[in-house]
Amino acid sequence: MYLILSIFLMLTSFLAFSSERFGEPVVKDRALAINEVLKNDSTYRGKEILVSGLVEKVCVKKGCWLNLKAGAKTVRVTFKDYGIFVPSTFLGKSVVLKGVFDMKEESIERRKHLMEDEGRSRDEIDQVKTAHKIYSVVASGIETI
Repeated sequence: MYLILSIFLMLTSFLAFSSERFGEPVVKDRALAINEVLKNDSTYRGKEILVSGLVEKVCVKKGCWLNLKAGAKTVRVTFKDYGIFVPSTFLGKSVVLKGVFDMKEESIERRKHLMEDEGRSRDEIDQVKTAHKIYSVVASGIETI
């Protein structure tokens, strides 16, 4: 009995500290902090970057997008060719991802759709009346750290 309990505890602690990876491999030790990228955003626009950050929001319907927190700013991360879906357990975790950084205009319709994916209330969604510019990364690989 003690042996089984010991093995169970070792496995759960190992799993708790292991990383999750989706898509292409990423090189964690070369990643820039997302805040650093945003300080010089024009330098990185349209280029592939390796970036780390804290996951602030995740699509609760499919896991097809997430937001990285960057101080008072947010970076929307979608996945290349709609080919990666991350679990909602990524929420609040630090990640490293590889992808193309840019700034895009997000339409009213797109903003409302993403708010639905977040599970926001109809009243809150109906208050969206304008498009806005956002930082974005189209990622080809992501891993928790």
